[in-house]
Formats: sequence, C-alpha cells, structure tokens
Amino acid sequence: MTDKPSDSIHADPFKKHPKELIQGQLSLGKLIFLGVVAIVLSMFGPLSLLAPVPLAVAFLLYGKEKAGLLGLGLSGLLWGVTLGLGLFSELSVGAFIFSFALAYAYLTFRAVEKGEHPVKGLMRSGAVVLGFWLTLILGASLVTGFQLQSTIVEVAQSRVEMFKTDARYATQFQAIKNSATPEAKLLLDSLNKPEELVNSFLKWAPGAIVVGTFFTLWICQFMVLRNSLIWRQLWNYPYGLADLMRFKMPDLFVLPVILGLALVLGSEMINFPMGEVIGGNLLLGLAVFYFFQGFGIVMDGLTYLKIGGLMRSLAMVLIMFLAWRVVIFVGLFDTWINFRKYMNKNIDEGENS
Repeated sequence: MTDKPSDSIHADPFKKHPKELIQGQLSLGKLIFLGVVAIVLSMFGPLSLLAPVPLAVAFLLYGKEKAGLLGLGLSGLLWGVTLGLGLFSELSVGAFIFSFALAYAYLTFRAVEKGEHPVKGLMRSGAVVLGFWLTLILGASLVTGFQLQSTIVEVAQSRVEMFKTDARYATQFQAIKNSATPEAKLLLDSLNKPEELVNSFLKWAPGAIVVGTFFTLWICQFMVLRNSLIWRQLWNYPYGLADLMRFKMPDLFVLPVILGLALVLGSEMINFPMGEVIGGNLLLGLAVFYFFQGFGIVMDGLTYLKIGGLMRSLAMVLIMFLAWRVVIFVGLFDTWINFRKYMNKNIDEGENS
C-alpha cells in the first residue's frame, strides 16, 4: 500500500498563492505614494480626518517594519522642515496631524494583527490615545508648576504678537483687518483677546479630545474595513464592516446623558457655573458614541431602502457631515426604540455594498 501523493508533488510550480501575488506587486514606490497621500491629506482641514487611512493600508500591505520606518521618516522630515521655517508656519499643523495619523494608523493595524473585534479595537485604541493625552497634560502641568493655563495664555499671546508684527504674516493680518465678513471680525476679536480664546478652548478641551480621538479612529477603521479587499488576503481577519456598524451603547449610559443635560440646563438654578462646562463635556464625549450607534442604524436603513452603489456612498458622506446631529439622536433613541426590528432585511448583505 503506497502513501497518497502529497499535493506539493502535483502542484503547479508556476502558480502562486494569492498572498504571494499581492506581495509581489508591492513596490517601494507604492509605499512612498501612500505616505505622500497621507501628508497631503494632513494639510487640508477636514480631509485630515482621512490621513490615517493610507498609512493604515501601508501597515496592512507592507508590514509594521517598512510602513513604520516610512512613517517615522516622513514625520521627521516634516518636523525638520517645520523647525527650519519656524513653528508658527502652517506646515507645523500638518506635521502635528501627520504624526498623530501615523499613531492612529498603527493602532488600527494592531487591531487587525491581533484579530480583535472592531469595536473592541476601537475602544482599546481610544483608551491608549486618551492615556497619552492625560500623561502629556499631567507632565506639562508638572513642568509648569501646575500653571498650565497661564503658560498657554502667555504662549498664545506671544504667537499672536508675532503674527501681528512679523513681516511674513503682514499681508494675512492686513487682509483680516480689512475684511468685513463675520468670520474675519470674530478672528480679529480672538487675536485681540487671546486669553479669552484660550480659556474657552480649555473649558471644552476634554470633550473635544474624546470626540476627536474616537471619531478619527472610527473613520480610519470604517474606511479600512470598507476597502478590505485590498488587504484581506494577507490577513486572516474574521471581522468585517458589519461588525463595526453594530456598535451598541449599554443602556446604562443613558444615566450620564441625563446627568449632563441636568447640569447644562440647571447650572444657573443651583448657582453652579461650572455645571454647564462639566455637563457639556459629558454630553460631548458621549455624543460621539451615540453617533457610531446611530450611523450603523442609518446604514441599515439605506440597505432596507435598497440604496446601494454610488448613491449609497454619497448618502453616507452627506449624512456623516451634514446630518450628524440627527444620527446622534437616532443612536440615543435606539436605547428605547429598537429601530432594526422594523427593518425586515439581511443586515450583513448591505453593509459592504
């Protein structure tokens, strides 16, 4: 009795595994291109939210060594040019965003590498970033002798004064002074009173940091999972976009929402001025999670209505950036109203359309 021939004996020596085919097409030029795209996105306002996406794709296709080396190299180059031009240059903002985009991209990659559920990966990555911010703030407070707010005001005043007097920015400052638009007047008033601007910013910074952190990570995960065909054959990742879209807030979190509303609406009645700030930050931080929940329900609604293809993509963008308040309320009221039970459909089928 002879042994059964192994598959390798009859295997076609010229036939490559899909993973090998993909890796054979990954050139250095394409890796650099992904890095350049991330830099460009980092320089353009709202588009900077997408900056982590090409970097995350680079990590997934090329691995953490090559992609990490490229990202660190480009980040160092950006900061080197920024320091050469002066930290007040517009490039410094792009360098700052790119550095954070690199970190967000790596955290997204780690969730795939470890085979984590998208929601678990989102929460873990967000906790890491918030831990970094907390460490940074505590460290800065220790360095400044717990006079961080006054130090930031002094720095802001010096930067504003430089903006007003430096010849490099004379044209921009003059244009702001000569403009009659409400935006220009508001900006000029902020430049004349930087301490009020800093104080207002610091009041709402906790909620803003939570929103910025989790929304950017969520956007990155959303885009990576939506375009998973690019990297899926390289990673044995068992989850898809549908799993991220089923984000669900525990019912118990309605209590902090009620507390936040009570503090915002009743701070004057109980003579507690900081109540509005505390409650507002609490509501702001929770709103981003209810947005995630509501967005998944809205996407299921588009599937229920059989809206797919280009129309679905356009609807997603419009809803995300123009109707986000409605999405938050949909997520919140889903605590009491199970919207999905009214949608007689296969949810999994439409998530990736």
